[in-house]
Amino acid sequence: MGILRMKAQLINKQPSLDEIRIALEKTNTNGFNHENPLKPVIIENIDEIRDYEVKELVERYYQYGFVIYELNGDSKGNKAIYNIADAINLGNPFVPNHYKKNSQMYQSNKLNVITAGNENNHMAFKGDNNQGLHSDGTVNKIGELKTTLLFCESMAAEGGKSILFHTMDAFAELVTVNPEVALSLFHEESLKRKADIIFEETHIGPAFAIENGEIVTRFTLDHTAYWEYGFERVEHLEQAFSFLKDRAQPGNKHYKEFLLLNNQGIIMANDKISHGRLAFKDSDQQKRKMLRGVFQTRPSF
Repeated sequence: MGILRMKAQLINKQPSLDEIRIALEKTNTNGFNHENPLKPVIIENIDEIRDYEVKELVERYYQYGFVIYELNGDSKGNKAIYNIADAINLGNPFVPNHYKKNSQMYQSNKLNVITAGNENNHMAFKGDNNQGLHSDGTVNKIGELKTTLLFCESMAAEGGKSILFHTMDAFAELVTVNPEVALSLFHEESLKRKADIIFEETHIGPAFAIENGEIVTRFTLDHTAYWEYGFERVEHLEQAFSFLKDRAQPGNKHYKEFLLLNNQGIIMANDKISHGRLAFKDSDQQKRKMLRGVFQTRPSF
């Protein structure tokens, strides 16, 4: 079953178990079970991305929930992200209103630069620390940000592996073993997230929802997530959280660590899987630099 490619956001906020099971049938799972899902799609010429390359990028995105790509030849991150986004019909990158007004973390071209020395007011985009598993869009409504596109312009001297948690697969497992517990994740007060920038803004809403007949999520384990808020209000939520957290660990079949090399990147279904990063170290000769764009649409060809 493929992910529906509808743009209208029709969310069933408190579904029944039958509705959840039906939605799971329409939601891609087993994303890490495909043969060599971390193998990159090679893009021969970033200035002229070929139809078969576009097709492979889009198909893997829907099959796996993500796709890794590699550019043949050097390229700057801004061009890479914009050309790929244009080729797969993502439209323009999205900048939330609260960042437009209160932050310097977005460039004028709507992309983020992620380096250890970047001077901005967001913990995720400065420093060489671990970045916990999260969905992009700290205070955005569930399902609002569909796609994240990253490009590695330069690797760190040491470390900096990317991490993925296939949230949909882990959730499908939870529905199978304990459906009543899984239902708690759809409660309107299940997940509170708080922005970590110079102003205070929070969003309280469901951790999972049904949108256009499919499951979507904003599951997060980093410092922006305040699950205790929901634990105090939602029956079975702490049990559901513990189930997913236990599976978001190294060695679990739903968890992957990998290193993006120079001129490699990843396109992710932001409302299907969670992502993060391990700590890294730069040297004078080799400094990590990533570019990021987030989009409200899904790829198509």
